[in-house]
Amino acid sequence: MNKKASSGRTRTSSRKRTASSARRAADRPRTGPSSNLNSFLKRYFLWGLIGLILLSVVTSLIAFDPILSTNGDNALYIILAMSWSQGKGNSDIFKPGEPANTMVPPGYPLLMAPLVTLFPDQWLPLKWLSTVLFILSVPTILWMIVTRRETLLMAFGVAVLAAINVNLLIHGSLIMTEIPFMFFSILGLALAQRSLRPGANNMSGRDRFLFVLAILALVCAYHIRTIGIVLPAALVIYLVLRKRYRLALMTGLAIVLLLLPWALRNALGKEGAGYLEQFVLRNPYNPELGTITVADLFSRILANLKTYGIDRNAQAVFPSLSPMLSFPRFTGGYILLGLGVTAVILTGFIHLVRKSRTLMEIYTALFLGVCLLWPEVWSGLRFVIPIIPLLLYYFLSGLQVVMRLLETRLFHRAGQLAGAVVLMIVLFSSARGIAKAEARFPCYPSQWENYFTTARWCKLNTDPHSIFVARKPSLFYLHAQRQVLNYPYTSDTDGIMSFLDEENIDYVLLDGFSWTNTTRRYLIPAIEANRDRFQPIYRLKNPNTWVLKLLPPIRSQEEP
Repeated sequence: MNKKASSGRTRTSSRKRTASSARRAADRPRTGPSSNLNSFLKRYFLWGLIGLILLSVVTSLIAFDPILSTNGDNALYIILAMSWSQGKGNSDIFKPGEPANTMVPPGYPLLMAPLVTLFPDQWLPLKWLSTVLFILSVPTILWMIVTRRETLLMAFGVAVLAAINVNLLIHGSLIMTEIPFMFFSILGLALAQRSLRPGANNMSGRDRFLFVLAILALVCAYHIRTIGIVLPAALVIYLVLRKRYRLALMTGLAIVLLLLPWALRNALGKEGAGYLEQFVLRNPYNPELGTITVADLFSRILANLKTYGIDRNAQAVFPSLSPMLSFPRFTGGYILLGLGVTAVILTGFIHLVRKSRTLMEIYTALFLGVCLLWPEVWSGLRFVIPIIPLLLYYFLSGLQVVMRLLETRLFHRAGQLAGAVVLMIVLFSSARGIAKAEARFPCYPSQWENYFTTARWCKLNTDPHSIFVARKPSLFYLHAQRQVLNYPYTSDTDGIMSFLDEENIDYVLLDGFSWTNTTRRYLIPAIEANRDRFQPIYRLKNPNTWVLKLLPPIRSQEEP
């Protein structure tokens, strides 16, 4: 009996030692090709860094898109930059009355304001700003991974995959906030990780200086994109988890003081908290559906889990699948690929959390949590663009774990062979994505050509003080230089007519857009029900694009 018990204890102890050895092996520096590559990169680090920067420059030039994107947000950022350059602050100068804008933070418009002043009515300098920030982001990504005490091979691997990721490259030539936000967020994370070295409870003077710079970079990121609030939140949570309560309190107070001016300004603004209003709507493009319930919120989370778990992660790691290049076909293989990529990313994420490297992981979790809560109509790839370098890092980390598991369960070279095959496919997908981006011809579809041509006609043929109604009002303003409003998203035709009269609208641009049905659903029924109020003054065909002059209502004359 004692022998059996002793034998059972021996087997249990043996299994524990085996599991412990496996865990130590997962974290132990590897020998072989990877060790040789690390030694090579350490020896020729400077040349590797120069090559990395040159790679990002070349790929940026290849994927550069010279025309102005039609998403509309870019035009709003340009207009806000124009407002700052005119000394009007963060104001919607394209709207009647030039109200204060309380939705878009001032950081990105302020970055562009000097360029708008030096190069009025020119978009290329603004595009080059995004390109330069992307190029600067690549070595910053390298530094961010190095500050986590990762190998140079891992750091260069993540940076190279980011430099050839067509999702990032395309956004590197857009006048959008994704790349500037990515740069400042990664810079802030790198600075924070460098200053908060593990095991060092007392900060040196240099560490304090770097920590202050980290706070400033993270606050700058928030002032570029509102979702950046999760960055300082992650930093405070990290400090609390590390039981550095005094530093967490001081950091929290400093962050509050830095965020307070923008918060107070918005509290006094006229437009209200637009993001919160959009969050509680079931569909921001169809407000008549009402606000969400608890059940709707769970349905939204599940829908976004499916979208990000199957689509966005696969598109982030395998860039040739990017929806910015083509619309992927949702086949069984595509779904399996998406689930596989997500599984590998989660494996890497969990592996790094278990190693207590939590600042970046807290930020990633908070960021993706906001994405899951956001309306599913906006669950596009652009919302995860700023964390694609982190997803690539987790993917490579997870791939390492899988490789070691294969070597343990199968044969010695199985993991290396599997990892090499996966990396070759990722590299091939990245190269194919860049080739697709280069093959794009920079031109607008006919519906957008008609829209912009009509806007320029309005600039030349209407009174400068005229007020218009048009879809994508910020883009219309850039070309027409006329104040403009979007129409209400309501099926109440009388309500739309009241809106047109109350806002003193002079003209209505009736677009021929096929990518949205809001004009057909809301605006056209109101026009058809009040034909006597609208006089056509300009028209383009294929597709039909009209400018309609709004006539005053016909008042019935009473008998004397």
